[in-house]
Amino acid sequence: MSCIKYNLSSILILILTLSCSTGSYNTSNIEDKTYISKSNISLNAKSSPNKINIFYYDPEPEDFMAGFTLNYFYTKNKTPYDPELLFINLENNEELCNKKFKVTQNSYSIIYLKNNDIDFINLDCLYGIVDKSVLVLNLSKNKILIPKNFSYLNIERQAIIRNILAKGIKEGNLRSIIIDDQNTKDKDAIAKIWKDSGGNVVLEASLEKKLSSQELLSKILLLGQSKNRSRKLSREISLALEYEPRRRQDVDLFVISTNLKNSRSLRPALDYNLANYLPVYLIPEWGEKDKLKENEIDLEGSFITGMSLMLNASINPLDLGEIRKSQGFAAGYDAFELAVLLNNQKEINYSGMMGLISNKTGKLELTTLVGKIKKGEIKFLHPSD
Repeated sequence: MSCIKYNLSSILILILTLSCSTGSYNTSNIEDKTYISKSNISLNAKSSPNKINIFYYDPEPEDFMAGFTLNYFYTKNKTPYDPELLFINLENNEELCNKKFKVTQNSYSIIYLKNNDIDFINLDCLYGIVDKSVLVLNLSKNKILIPKNFSYLNIERQAIIRNILAKGIKEGNLRSIIIDDQNTKDKDAIAKIWKDSGGNVVLEASLEKKLSSQELLSKILLLGQSKNRSRKLSREISLALEYEPRRRQDVDLFVISTNLKNSRSLRPALDYNLANYLPVYLIPEWGEKDKLKENEIDLEGSFITGMSLMLNASINPLDLGEIRKSQGFAAGYDAFELAVLLNNQKEINYSGMMGLISNKTGKLELTTLVGKIKKGEIKFLHPSD
């Protein structure tokens, strides 16, 4: 069984032992140097858990740990709340079960799942180990059964896609061209969501290595047909003709589901191929490892989702330094905040790094954020925009 106690040095987790302080503190004034505004809650350190167990199943957990511990240390430095953290790797879950590991009293447990090989984990055993005070954060592609008394937040790529596509439907842009690449391979799934939402799919296409963005879009937009018509007419009348290429007129918007590198290639190619007035919705690759640049001029005018750490930051996200601005980092940051919230208040309406998290319906739900790139910078859009 792999257990790690906390401290953050860059992205590394080291061993420390800390105790739980007493008293209460209002977190509404925690603003400076944090990456998003802290939740406005009255944090009672005495009644909050003195230990947080983080059971994780992620092949690359460093970003999640970095986000979690960064929020923990910031809260620790600003309030008397100082719980002990214990990170437990579920890759050795059989050893965990055989040793009859038990959580201590007045502790809180978080189960973070990102590895898609969930069948490897003995969830029944794990549920028997943890107490009723549990948050399950599921970023895997698997659906799992959760005890009724657990808090559960399921983060699905399809839900994120559905959220941004709803914007296009709302604005009446119903006719779409959907483009994916060899990293995402999800144009069919996006097309189904689009059709189920009331839209029409004009064309689906994939950006492949053997085809440049320019060649793909010229083919998609039927720009060659203008040239062919001009040649045919020129032969018939035996005169050389000039022609002005025209793109197809049966498209309202583009949905691009690729990694950032391919998006930066496709977006300018759209402008070059006379499609610069059509809305472009970018859905980065799930678990994108590339960084957004300080000035994303190649993505200018595009709507983007799925990278909410950049969309809802209260300071320049580049101030995060060498910490990777990733989905895992955002999940870790929000996981600690949710652990605090769920132990201090009943109703949650939290604007986090992953998006807007609420339990108004009786269960935790995530509404992912959408931004628009203006003058190279990402501007967060309010859900009503």
